[in-house]
Amino acid sequence: MTNTDIEEVATNIIKEQISRNRDCLRPFINDNDKTPFWDGNIYIYNKSTKTNEDFEGKIDVQVKGRHVTHYKDKNTFQIPVTTLKGFQKEVKGTLLFVVDFKNDDDYRIYYCNLLPVDLYEILQKIRDDQETFSLNLKMINNGALSFKNVCLNFFKNSNKQAGKRIIDKSEFSKIEELKFEIIAKQDEYEEYMEIADVYTYATLKGTHEEVVTIKGKWTSFSNIRKNVCINNKKYYSEYKVFGSNRDIIVVGPITIYLNDNKLHIDICGTPKQRIKDLNFILDLFKYQYITFDDVKLEFPFNNLDKINKNKELFYKQLKYYEKIVQVFKFFNTDFDIEFENLSKEDLTKLHRLMSMFDGNFGDELSELQKYYIKINKFKFIFVPVKNKNKLYNFYSQEMINNTICFLPNNGKKIKTSIFVNLTPEELIDVSNFNEKIIVKSFKNIELNDIVFDSINSLILTFINTYDKTNNKTFLSVADKLSQINCKNRNSDIDIINSKQIKYRKKSLSTNDKKILNNISQNKKYKNDYVLLACIDILLKNKFNYEEHYRLMKSKDRNLLKQFPIYNLIEGDLK
Repeated sequence: MTNTDIEEVATNIIKEQISRNRDCLRPFINDNDKTPFWDGNIYIYNKSTKTNEDFEGKIDVQVKGRHVTHYKDKNTFQIPVTTLKGFQKEVKGTLLFVVDFKNDDDYRIYYCNLLPVDLYEILQKIRDDQETFSLNLKMINNGALSFKNVCLNFFKNSNKQAGKRIIDKSEFSKIEELKFEIIAKQDEYEEYMEIADVYTYATLKGTHEEVVTIKGKWTSFSNIRKNVCINNKKYYSEYKVFGSNRDIIVVGPITIYLNDNKLHIDICGTPKQRIKDLNFILDLFKYQYITFDDVKLEFPFNNLDKINKNKELFYKQLKYYEKIVQVFKFFNTDFDIEFENLSKEDLTKLHRLMSMFDGNFGDELSELQKYYIKINKFKFIFVPVKNKNKLYNFYSQEMINNTICFLPNNGKKIKTSIFVNLTPEELIDVSNFNEKIIVKSFKNIELNDIVFDSINSLILTFINTYDKTNNKTFLSVADKLSQINCKNRNSDIDIINSKQIKYRKKSLSTNDKKILNNISQNKKYKNDYVLLACIDILLKNKFNYEEHYRLMKSKDRNLLKQFPIYNLIEGDLK
């Protein structure tokens, strides 16, 4: 048979399959098609009438034929890399059919989904000098992988993947919700999960971005809800049983192969999860049994030398992760990311921080200077105290108790909080930031106008930082500091700052506006155009604001623009 004859036979077989499913499928496939990558389309309809109103969409297909003398149990197809790259330019993917036949009535149909996520994974494996790639084919059957199921599942997933970003394991920790959809009859569901391509779609935490995940291997399993204990200590509340013979048990970090009497250990997750799993493993080595509620499963370990070596290794790992938890607790932070997601740079910085926590500073750190360290999403600010061989968490009671800050005033030193000169860099994305400590730092300070003014400056810093980040924590700190000033001094400046904080939280009341208006009427502010303009902004008084702004000197205009209240200018006041 010529190549043309082979392709014609294969195309006719595919058309026949479409015709058998004419309730929802319609062929638009040409014989001897000369288009670069595709041989045509399969149109999808939601009704057998197949009117324009019933049209759902189409599938791009390529059909290949092979005249064979015998059929293979495992089938592959060599495809040019250039063709795969061409398929990738079609955002909905391509469905490949391969027809092996002995004659017109004796044939097998195979398929391979080449959806965006399939092409993404395949092309990542290909070397620069590689010309072809071997695709694994699945055979069409009369069950879960019926021709209709294959087409409809491809169509559903092609629409879900079109234009979406594909994520790999490095971003799995960001997943908020994971889901998949398949089209199959109820009695075909388990078979489809076992042998077909199942695609998963995720929503990411925070951004709620909808993405496609790389494919994993699906297998049937059962979740068994029973208490998993060793020596009456409960570790888990469920375990999984895999396989048709129910001979594989997964509990915590271990996989138990009952037929072979073997264990596989896989430690992963956050440090806290690893600590729990390692304690479980060490207890298993010690007591050599697990109970699932009232059922006891014994493990008579014979190779004691190997067990003792593993116990020593796991014990070292346990102490390592416990130290990490201790260091992060020192910074009022929970290490809530999976440890395997740390980069080499992250690990280097983590080990450096752990070493400094133990008092090993090296020569590069100066005494009582603020330093930052960034590890993955965590950012800590700390102060080394060399004469004590220890670190101070910058936002801690220990820092307040052991350091003093003075403000100069007419040759005298006025004691104030150590946090009065904070910068946005020391606030934004700092994991050990503690708003309670900021407010508490003024507790034992003698309050006077110098200290009140320093609090006002700090209030403005927090308001400005809130405006940049929209992080309500910073506005909350500004509000609590404002309450200190209003309770103990309550100057007009204190009142204006308290109102601009409230303005950001909710609308000012009629009484608030009355208070601000009364301040503006005070004769001592007659020529204080900056203060009056600030009140105009809060009252949204366009006419007065323009007049006061016009009367300001250039330096006063620049001063006004530096105040966070200027960020509130909106609408006609701009």
